[in-house]
Amino acid sequence: MIHSYKGGSGKTIISYNLARVFAEHGKKVLLIEGDLDGPVFANNFRTLNPSKFINFYLKEPKNLETYIVRNNPFDMIFASSEFAHQNLMRNRDYESLLQNILDVKKEIHTLDYDIVIIDLSPGVNYLAIASVVLADHIVLALRPDQNSFEGFKILLDRVYANTIPSGEKNFHVIINQVPDLSGFDEIINEWKIIIKYEYPFLQSIHKIPFSPPSSLKILQNEVLLDDDDPISEKLEEIAKSINA
Repeated sequence: MIHSYKGGSGKTIISYNLARVFAEHGKKVLLIEGDLDGPVFANNFRTLNPSKFINFYLKEPKNLETYIVRNNPFDMIFASSEFAHQNLMRNRDYESLLQNILDVKKEIHTLDYDIVIIDLSPGVNYLAIASVVLADHIVLALRPDQNSFEGFKILLDRVYANTIPSGEKNFHVIINQVPDLSGFDEIINEWKIIIKYEYPFLQSIHKIPFSPPSSLKILQNEVLLDDDDPISEKLEEIAKSINA
């Protein structure tokens, strides 16, 4: 499960390429779009034509396999931009939504996937909190700025530290798009010390450098990066830590 406190952390690109890395290592991967407020899968994979969306499944959980779009190198389930997250919650109680998410977990276990990645909507919201039940590993992404760092700590304090028993989930942190400029390494190292001290349950902390060529590719909608891309090289390390 990939989560962040605020948008712009790069979690969706991380989700795509982490799924790709696992698939290239022989894993059968399913990527689920869990950002119901701002779905983008359809914009990034325009040649694919989903006929069913996870929004509908969360209202009436049945036959998850029919929502899967088969693709190479990984399969996908899309969310629809026509149905806002608020519409999903309207006239529904949270207990029912949680039960439907548990039904997702049951159906996923019947499917033949080695890895399932969920790209969640950013922030503290009930859908994200409820989705925690699906995850064995939680990857938290943040940008190298103070607001993102403070938001990251809010996410840990308000959502994860208080709702998940110690040791029950595996947590990983990605500080994304770190510029190669004087002073940044010192700041990031200070953050790592703070994170390890205040949140000792986090398994790993990773830094992904800012790469102008990668950013240009993403801007041109080339969202699946090459193996030799610096982002891909770091995601290889992250995949190993998750799969350890």
